Amino acid sequence: MKKTVLIILGIGLIIYISTQLRTNRMDLSQEYDNTNFDLPPGTFLEQQIRPRYNNFYRIILTKTNNPIIDSKTMIADPMRFEIINKMSGKTIREIKFSALNIPVLEKLSFTFDPISDSAGKTYSFRITSLGKDNKNLSYVLTFGGTVSKIDRNLDLRSSNNDDIIGALAFRSYYKAPVSELTVDSIQDFINRFCQDKYFTVIYAGLILVLVIIYLII
Repeated sequence: MKKTVLIILGIGLIIYISTQLRTNRMDLSQEYDNTNFDLPPGTFLEQQIRPRYNNFYRIILTKTNNPIIDSKTMIADPMRFEIINKMSGKTIREIKFSALNIPVLEKLSFTFDPISDSAGKTYSFRITSLGKDNKNLSYVLTFGGTVSKIDRNLDLRSSNNDDIIGALAFRSYYKAPVSELTVDSIQDFINRFCQDKYFTVIYAGLILVLVIIYLII
């Protein structure tokens, strides 16, 4: 009985790994990165988005930069990240952090409580530098993006220039319900098993190993 349970668990684990069952799935992606948008102290950048799925819960900025001089991060101002409902104008999610958390030419992730009814609604995420304005500052925080018009749902605003043609480089994610995960995972598994010969050989080999272990023990 024990070995039967172990084999079933082993097969289940293989299926789980091979189908890449994940509740966090990417929704929107704006990957173009041919310019930098400055964020001086006391200003903000606000990116409009329209999620396609419910349970919107994460934004990843794919390129950020906190300048380093003499091996030290230069800016340590307090910062604020907000999700704003464009219909009501109200902030519905808020994260406070330090500019020290902004890496050099790396990704910056914000995770918040899922918005259960986000599909098809218009939101914006706003990043605000709460530092004091210093006009003599020779270095500022920057965020990668594009000045090309990508999508009418991706309007970008700033406190320096109210409307910008372009968008920040970002990805948004949502938490998928169990029913969607189950259906998608089964479909993905069938497609991979039928089309990817390496996956088929490896998967069949692992099942064979489990069967041999079952017969031996």
